[in-house]
Amino acid sequence: MISNLTAARQYLKDNPLTNQALRKLLRTSVADKKVTFAIDQWQTEYDLLNSPEVLTKTIGKTFQLDFAMLPAAHALLDFALELMHVAMPKTFIEALAFVHDFEHYIRQPKIRHHWEQGMGMRLEAMLWLHLEETEGVDVWDARKALLEKSDEEHRGIRSTAVTFFYSFPFLSQRPERALQIIRAAFLDDRTSDSAWEAVVQTALLKPDKAEQIAGLLKAEGQQTDLPIRTALIIGAYPNDPFRYLTEAFALHKESPVEGLRALASLKYSDNTSIRQAIDFVHTQNISTIEYLRTLPVFYSRIIENPAGDDEITQVAFLGLRELTRFKDPSLRSNLLFRTRMIKGHDKEKMDLLPYFLQWEGQGIMNEYFNYFSSVQPLFHLLRDTIAEYGLTINMELFYTPMQSMATLKKEEFGQELLKLLSDKNGMVRFAGVQILCRNRGERKLSDTLLSLTEDEQLTIIDTLVHLPLSIEVIIPALLTFRHSKFDTAKEALKTGLLVLTEAFESSIKDLVFSRLEDSAFDADLRASFQQTIDRQEIAHQQKSTCKEFDPYLNELEFVEYFFQLEHEKNSEEMEQIEAKSIFADIGQRVSVVRGSAFKIGKSGRIGEMGKFGFTPLVDHRYNINPDKYEQDFHDYINGTPQEPSI
Repeated sequence: MISNLTAARQYLKDNPLTNQALRKLLRTSVADKKVTFAIDQWQTEYDLLNSPEVLTKTIGKTFQLDFAMLPAAHALLDFALELMHVAMPKTFIEALAFVHDFEHYIRQPKIRHHWEQGMGMRLEAMLWLHLEETEGVDVWDARKALLEKSDEEHRGIRSTAVTFFYSFPFLSQRPERALQIIRAAFLDDRTSDSAWEAVVQTALLKPDKAEQIAGLLKAEGQQTDLPIRTALIIGAYPNDPFRYLTEAFALHKESPVEGLRALASLKYSDNTSIRQAIDFVHTQNISTIEYLRTLPVFYSRIIENPAGDDEITQVAFLGLRELTRFKDPSLRSNLLFRTRMIKGHDKEKMDLLPYFLQWEGQGIMNEYFNYFSSVQPLFHLLRDTIAEYGLTINMELFYTPMQSMATLKKEEFGQELLKLLSDKNGMVRFAGVQILCRNRGERKLSDTLLSLTEDEQLTIIDTLVHLPLSIEVIIPALLTFRHSKFDTAKEALKTGLLVLTEAFESSIKDLVFSRLEDSAFDADLRASFQQTIDRQEIAHQQKSTCKEFDPYLNELEFVEYFFQLEHEKNSEEMEQIEAKSIFADIGQRVSVVRGSAFKIGKSGRIGEMGKFGFTPLVDHRYNINPDKYEQDFHDYINGTPQEPSI
C-alpha cells in the first residue's frame, strides 16, 4: 500500500492510464453532481482503479472513488488546482480558503446541495500532508494558534482536526512530536475520536512508526496513555495476531477496562483466537461496574464475528444474559442497545427478551426486532401473548416494533399480517386489524390478499366489515377482493360494503367510488351502492318530518331540568368555599356569553371558546343505539353461537 506523498506522485506518473481514469471520473463527478458510478458503464475505468494501490469502494453494481487512498487523493488535489486555476497553497490559511472555494464552486448552482460526500475533507487532508511534507508547516500548531486567535473569523477551523488526523498516518514526523499531538488530542473531547482512529490507522499502515510510539509509551509508563496503547494494539493486530493478542492480555493485567476494550475491538480471523479471548475474560472474575459496562461490547462483537463457532456464540449469549441481573442504568442501556444491534440470531435474542422485560422499562421492545432476520418471532410473540392474556394485553407495546418491521421487511410482514386477519380466533383477528390500521397495512396486503384460499378471503372480509376501525384503511384493503377468483368472496364483499352504508351513510361513497373501475362487477357494485344510499336519504327525510323522532324536542325538557339542578348544586357548593380561595375568585369572575364565548370579571373583552368537530367517517350506529351496538360488538369478539370462540 502506498503510504507517502512521494510514492503517490510517482505511482500516478508511472501509471498514466490510471491517472487519466481518475481525472475522467472526477470531471464527470463534478459535472453530473454525483459520486457513484455504474460498473457496466465505466468498466474500463473500474478495472484500472480496482487495485490494491487505489482500491475503489464497490457497492453492488456501482463503485465510488476512495480518497482515503493516496493516489486518488493526489489526483483529486491536482484536479482541484487545475479546475480553480490557482497555485498550490503554501500556508494554513491559504489551504482553508482554497478548499472552501473549491467546495462552493463544485456545488454551483445549488450551493446548499452537498452531493460531494466528504470530497472536500479528503482534499483538505491532502493539503495538510503537502504542507507538512513540502512546505514544512506544522499544521497542528498552525491550527491551534488560529483557534486561540479567533474562533469566528475563520469558519470551519474546528473541523480541521478531523481532516488533520486523516493525514496523520502518512506524516513523517518524529515519534516524540507525533506522541505529543496524540496526547493533546486524546485529552480534548472534540478531537479524541478522530485521534483514536488515526492511531489505529497508523498502527495498521505504518508499523515502524507505531512501534516507535509504543516504545515511548512503555518507557514513560503514564496511566493517561493507556487508551493510546489500546488503539495501537487494535490497529496492529492484523499484522501479527498472536503477538498483539498477547499484548492485549498484558494490557488487561495493567488496566482491566482498557484491556477489555482492546479484546473487544480486535478483528479476530480464527476460532482459536476468539476462544482464547473469551476464556481469558471468564477467568478474570472482575466485577467492577466500569468493567461490566464494557462487557456487552465484547460479547456482541464475539457473536457477530463470522470466525466464531456456535459453541462460542452460545457462551457469549449466556454472558449477555448474566449481565441482565445488574441494575446499573448505564450498563442496562448499553446491554439493550448492543443486543438490539446484533444481526440475526433470532432464537437467542428471543430467549433474552424475557430478561429485558423484567426490567419493566419503557420502550424495551421498540427497536429490539430491527435486526432480526425474520418477522415471525414478533408475530409469534403477539399470538402467545394473546393466548395467555386475551384482549387485556397492551397493544401499544407492539405498535412500534410492528411499524419498524413493516418498513424493513414489507413482503414478509404482509404475509404474517394476513395470517392474523384470517385466523380462526377472533381475538387474534382483532389484533391483526389493529396492526393493519396502525401501520397503514393495506399497502402491504394488496399483492397478497388474492393468493389466499376461499375460506381465508371470506374470513378476512367478515372480520374487516364488522370492525369499524380506521375505515380509510379498511376500505382499500376490502376493495382488493373485487378481483378475487371466488364468486363467494365477491358477493361477501358486496354485501359487507352495503352494510357499511348503515354505519357511514353517504360519507363512504367517495371513498369507495374513487377506487372503482369500469368492470362489470364494479358497475354493479356502484349501482347497488347508489341505490342503498338513495333509500337511506329518503328514510332520513321522512324521519325528519316526524317530530316524535326528533331527540332534541323529546329530551329538551329533561336537559333543561338537569342543567337547572346542576346550577343550583354548584351554587350551594361555591357558597361553602372560602371567600379568599383562588378557585372561588375565578368562578365568581368568569361568565359565559351565549354559550360560544366568555368574559372575565368586569372586562369588556369577550373571548371565543374553542371549536370542535368530527369526521364524517365515524360509525353513525353509535349515535343510533350506542349501548346495543357496543353489546353486539363485544358479543362478536367474545364469541356467539354464530361466531364460536376458539
